[in-house]
Amino acid sequence: MRRGSVIEGYRRLMAAAAAIEPVDRLKAIRILADAALSTFGSGHPDEMLAAATKALELLRTNDPPEPAVFAHVAYGALAILAGRGSDGARRLQLSVVERPARLFWAWTGGEDRARRGTVAERRKRRIEGCAAGCE
Repeated sequence: MRRGSVIEGYRRLMAAAAAIEPVDRLKAIRILADAALSTFGSGHPDEMLAAATKALELLRTNDPPEPAVFAHVAYGALAILAGRGSDGARRLQLSVVERPARLFWAWTGGEDRARRGTVAERRKRRIEGCAAGCE
């Protein structure tokens, strides 16, 4: 349920991300991206860009693609609003280089679908499963 001050929600999410970061860095990235994107229309893109910047800083090269999608989309969207258009556009482009379908599902909140993969990937797994003994 979303009620109350946008800025207060942002502060709570930032505190939650800071608390969880030592234990679960990937969850912290997701919380930071949520903090940035949930304040998208608040009118303070420069301030809110801090959450997205921190999410990018926490990324590692061997991370699964989902955290990178969240971090790049959050940063890209807010950077454009903050007047850093080319940097924002570049980050948005980076978010879709490997898995455009994952970007869509991540953006719309379908993380489970993103983890299951694209329709083609799921179909391939079913076919491989049937080859191994399907009736």
